[in-house]
Amino acid sequence: QRPALALVLGQSLLLTFLFIYVMALVGIRKLVKRRLPALILTLVIWTVLSGANDLDGIFISFISSVIMMVVLLRWGVVAMITSRVVAHLAWQARVADWSAWHAQGPLLILTVLILLTIYAIWAAVGTGRDEAH
Repeated sequence: QRPALALVLGQSLLLTFLFIYVMALVGIRKLVKRRLPALILTLVIWTVLSGANDLDGIFISFISSVIMMVVLLRWGVVAMITSRVVAHLAWQARVADWSAWHAQGPLLILTVLILLTIYAIWAAVGTGRDEAH
């Protein structure tokens, strides 16, 4: 029961931080009138908020922030939140030895999470046809 509670609390904390990230982008965009400096400042703030304390962690956090920014600006908030939740769940499903007998469950979880991410992107983009007809 404790691991399930920890997973639920971790997901709720992740959602809270994602809303803080989106609000940081909106707030910075309101304060900084030009788009490119606002995006660069937002990336820097997102990287600082990640809490990385070594050079490798900062680099990985920056790359993750860039990917999150691209998803947010291209497909929207729902796709960004879905992709981060999926990545968080995938991190929870990791195993040390992929050839072990207990690695089948995490492989199935990762497959389902990848399919959910593809579906979320498709749902955010739509079919491209006019829905009125």
